[in-house]
Amino acid sequence: MDAFRRFRPISHFIAPHSWSNDPCGALYIPETQDYLLCYQWNPGTTVGGNCAWGMARSKDLTIWEDCPPALWNGTTYDRLGVFSGSIVSRVIQGQRTLFLFYTSVSALPIHWSKPYLQGCESQSVAISTDYGRSWHRSSANPLISAPPRESATTGWRDPFVSQWPSMSTLLGRDHKTNYMMIASGERDVGPQLHMYVSDDMVSWDYLSAVLGAQAGSNVSSNSSFSWGVNFECASFFTLGTTDYIIVGAEESNTSTRHNGHYLLWLSGTLVLRDGKPRFEVISHGVLDSGLLELFQLSRPIEDVGSSQQWTVDEPSGQMTTLGIRPAPQVTALRSPTFSSLETFNMIQSTNFEVEAQFSNLSGNETFIFNVRASPDFKEVSRIIVDLGKKQISIDRM
Repeated sequence: MDAFRRFRPISHFIAPHSWSNDPCGALYIPETQDYLLCYQWNPGTTVGGNCAWGMARSKDLTIWEDCPPALWNGTTYDRLGVFSGSIVSRVIQGQRTLFLFYTSVSALPIHWSKPYLQGCESQSVAISTDYGRSWHRSSANPLISAPPRESATTGWRDPFVSQWPSMSTLLGRDHKTNYMMIASGERDVGPQLHMYVSDDMVSWDYLSAVLGAQAGSNVSSNSSFSWGVNFECASFFTLGTTDYIIVGAEESNTSTRHNGHYLLWLSGTLVLRDGKPRFEVISHGVLDSGLLELFQLSRPIEDVGSSQQWTVDEPSGQMTTLGIRPAPQVTALRSPTFSSLETFNMIQSTNFEVEAQFSNLSGNETFIFNVRASPDFKEVSRIIVDLGKKQISIDRM
């Protein structure tokens, strides 16, 4: 048990045991003052598999109560998997109603490198009227039965459902209109994001591929990141007046990144092309994985070289980018602080947080924090803060 708990995170949620993946379905329920968090789970084994939506509740985002799974594999259209998705909260005739949208799987394997199996993925919903304590599949399932690219599909999953006033304004629709974004890809073409629309959360009409890219091409001319070959786990939102998309990119088998995946954020503008909505990318960057708090960072315009992470607004004299940080509630987990490098060097702990300030800098310095080092430093994790490159990286030697 001690070995099991040794490296379990302190300020990030983790399943109580077994294989887990993709946090999803996060929301706040005002009637019960509960935060709800779901995740992909394969209880009873360390082998990957999406046979359940695990679930937990919290009052403060720091102490979590494990709950029975919201969903298990079914018997027909979702007998082989209840893949990731999202939860939408609505008040209908005075009653709080939760809609759990997920990809229902009836055939395997599913992977961008393999032929697409007809009917393997469909989009479904489960509904709760008791604040997420019990869930019941809709009799209308599957809501959407086949991908728009049919047999040329490389993947079609992880429905994200929300209202999006920017899209409604573009299309001249009521701002209460619901939109569903599904991450996908087309063989020999590249990754794509498909958008659907609904007024009742059950009947969905196809709008367009709001974003598409050539497989393996760079996100921008100065970027070291590529679009990959398939998209997963996409979502959309607006901060201030800026529209964003977050999407997981799957790279080819030659990728040197962990499991060939990384998480992109994209800022941009919604436009109509041939009467269909499209998302035009203005700036982009990479996010840490998992559920953290997103925020928009603004500062006076300065020279950022070839960086594609900033959106520059000349009239306002400001440039903006997307930031990521833990929710402020996790400060409750912090222990007493250390005020100098001397005391910092004395820390012996498997968990700690570094918040440092430096003065009298030229702007080209590199700071390296060695953590989890063996006595001879043959094994060490290095946190590298490179001011010249305006970059923070982690080197796990």
